[in-house]
Amino acid sequence: VIGIAAVRDEGLTKKFLPTEYPAIANYNIVNALKDASDKTKSKIHMGIVHTSDAFSSPSLEHDIGLADLAGVLAFEMEAAAILILGSLNHINAGCIFSIDGFVKNVSDGNVAPDATACDRGIDDAIETALDALVALN
Repeated sequence: VIGIAAVRDEGLTKKFLPTEYPAIANYNIVNALKDASDKTKSKIHMGIVHTSDAFSSPSLEHDIGLADLAGVLAFEMEAAAILILGSLNHINAGCIFSIDGFVKNVSDGNVAPDATACDRGIDDAIETALDALVALN
């Protein structure tokens, strides 16, 4: 998943900016990641991710249902901080993830990760990120 924006459902970024300020990836970074990802074997998706610092919270089931309804592709723990701090410091930032399940699958009860696909996804995400860095320089 190439994250184009992140839901700010964590505590850190609220210390820097109000939650009304969006966590959005830099357009040039997103495009470089997309171009580089076209060379991999993994299927790449682009969209919104949900940054949460509480994967085991009592509200997780509700959060997953709402995220599915809103078209969120993945839950993770860092994107909002990277994107907000990048914006504040005038640093172009983006994010790419290897995921072990889509929000839609998890909300439907399919929570069994595919270890082989996860490993391939990690390798492809690293290769994509490095190729994007080269292309941007």
